[in-house]
Amino acid sequence: MSDLKNIRDQFILKLKNDLSEGEINSIKTELFGKNGLISSQFKNIGSIPESNKKKFAADLNQIKNELQGLILKKIN
Repeated sequence: MSDLKNIRDQFILKLKNDLSEGEINSIKTELFGKNGLISSQFKNIGSIPESNKKKFAADLNQIKNELQGLILKKIN
């Protein structure tokens, strides 16, 4: 979870700045692209112990939704 929290905190700070559309798209790709930070975390779910998997997936989805919402707000 600490990796997820670090990713979340880092990108929330980035998204608070005034950004151009290109910079926003770059952040979006960095997070959600084929080899993005969030995408990579989803690929790692299979390697997480069964006892932690459900909480990890729930936390990951929450962070993904929060960051996607912030990106959409910035674009609009």
